[in-house]
Amino acid sequence: MRVVGHCREVMLLVRRCWGPRPAGRRPCCSCQSPAGLSGSSGGKDSPGSLPRVREKPPWRVLFLGTDHFARETLRALHAARDNKEDKLIERLEVVTVPSPSPKRLPVKQYAVQSELPVYEWPDVGSGEFDVGVVASFGRLLSEALILKFPYGILNVHPSCLPRWRGPAPIIHTVLHGDTVSGVTIMQVRPKRFDIGPILKQETIPVPPKSTSKELEAVLSKLGANMLISVLKHLPESLNNGRPQPAEGVTYAPKVSGGTSCVRWEEQTSEQVLRLHLAIGDIAPLQTVWLENTIKLLDLVEVNSSTLADPKLKGQIVIPGSVVYHRQSQMLLVHCKIIVDDDDSKIWSLYDAGPRSIRCPLIFLPPVSGTADVFFQQILALTGWGYRVIALQYPVYWDHLEFCDGFRKLLDHLQLDKVHLFGASLGGFLAQKFAEYTHKSPRVHSLILCNAFSDTSIFNQTWTANSFWLMPAFMLKKIVLGNFSSGPVDPMMADAIDFMVDRLESLGQSELASRLTLNCQNSYVEPHKIRDIPVTIMDVFDQSALSTEAKEEMYKLYPNARRAHLKTGGNFPYLCRSAEVNLYVQIHLLQFHGTKYAAIDPSVVSAEELEVQKGRLGLSQEEP
Repeated sequence: MRVVGHCREVMLLVRRCWGPRPAGRRPCCSCQSPAGLSGSSGGKDSPGSLPRVREKPPWRVLFLGTDHFARETLRALHAARDNKEDKLIERLEVVTVPSPSPKRLPVKQYAVQSELPVYEWPDVGSGEFDVGVVASFGRLLSEALILKFPYGILNVHPSCLPRWRGPAPIIHTVLHGDTVSGVTIMQVRPKRFDIGPILKQETIPVPPKSTSKELEAVLSKLGANMLISVLKHLPESLNNGRPQPAEGVTYAPKVSGGTSCVRWEEQTSEQVLRLHLAIGDIAPLQTVWLENTIKLLDLVEVNSSTLADPKLKGQIVIPGSVVYHRQSQMLLVHCKIIVDDDDSKIWSLYDAGPRSIRCPLIFLPPVSGTADVFFQQILALTGWGYRVIALQYPVYWDHLEFCDGFRKLLDHLQLDKVHLFGASLGGFLAQKFAEYTHKSPRVHSLILCNAFSDTSIFNQTWTANSFWLMPAFMLKKIVLGNFSSGPVDPMMADAIDFMVDRLESLGQSELASRLTLNCQNSYVEPHKIRDIPVTIMDVFDQSALSTEAKEEMYKLYPNARRAHLKTGGNFPYLCRSAEVNLYVQIHLLQFHGTKYAAIDPSVVSAEELEVQKGRLGLSQEEP
């Protein structure tokens, strides 16, 4: 068949046929052969006709690229052009982007050294080509340009499309911890990046701890070899192309300067390390320390032997806290801890005292509190040799979800059993966790301070499911309504002021979550935790708990020890910390000499603790 006509007319015909087409094939109309438009029957191009379209190699190739990955593809094309035996490439010319220095563009540098014709975008020369090849070019190609090539333009893309469409697929592969990567040879389509049919795709495992630069070197060689394979059977490859799957689409946008800034409270140690591996060769990570921006030139993961160093005892374990480990000459920075599948759930904690203690005392705060409301206990008890952990739990909307997250946290900390001190809501959650794990116990004892066993005492179960709708100021007003409003002594006033400040630090979702947990219809099933040693700590003066609620706790735990404080209000651990700390030590005294001791016996003896008890003149009711 012979097609004769003006170029303008044929171009209009091809554009009209661009839309519906057989899957995987280049744009064509009904008058085209599978390989493209056929030439004249005489084999020579007559005036006014289209040049003859080749149906087999050697091809005339225009290459468009910029970086090291693209340079490897250009190198392979250049080698194929110089290989006179295979006769795969007849002519090779290069297009790159403008740059003041060829050294900034590996493709331009290679082309100049190899004496290849080079054009600067948007100039693509005036020669006739069979096929275009693009790799890491970063420019959207127009339909008019694509249609200049009978076989279209091929893209060498370093990912397994449709995963990581966009200009930075290798960086995002490393940044997101992908275990598998690869290269896709695809046809370029106008107006959008990386959506065309797949001609060839191969996968490789991502080497552990590999940087983007190292992975780029592997993928560039793979991509170059795959392109040569496609060009050897170009018409067949085009005919056998397949559309990209609609599922699994992800995007790899350019990395901005802000990406290099480490946010310790938002990123886990694994995420920080992956960020370093992904962009460390391009831009060193940065962070703010003592109000100064500093560059992090080298990062390593801390091994377990370093963390087990007894010299690290008593260190604060909250995101961003820094410790210098002299023996390894490393600056240790604590990162965010994620234990749930949802990485938006962030646990913050202070872990102080000997790491050799495997059954520490864990403090759970009330609705208005954060981990640091127990700073008095951390300072005093660690000084006596106890291991103390104070927690701030993330947003959970039901008790079962909290218990599952807390269990995962203990697994992360490698703690089989713990002693729990819970204040108000923290006390209720401690009981629910003991109940949740009763078949495989994780709680060895409980200290319940101003705690309750049934949420119905607040008469708010009917509104529990609507807290998430309320603005933060209204939620804070609800919480503040339970604070003491009458005259109090200076220490209690300071405690209230401190708790108000902590309340202000909580966001709307945190407050709504805690109030929901506090008021959601639920109660403790005592038969599931009857074998756990319990101390009930309460105050005789005004608190948020009614006398009826306190009496209910006594009935629920008839064998519990009772630690009464004459005064202390809602927050005795702040304003009566010496008494609270003593009662905590008395409670833990029963576990001395066992594997569940929360104290290092070489630091304090039982006799010394009894001396303290007598000196303070405090008593504790036995059941």
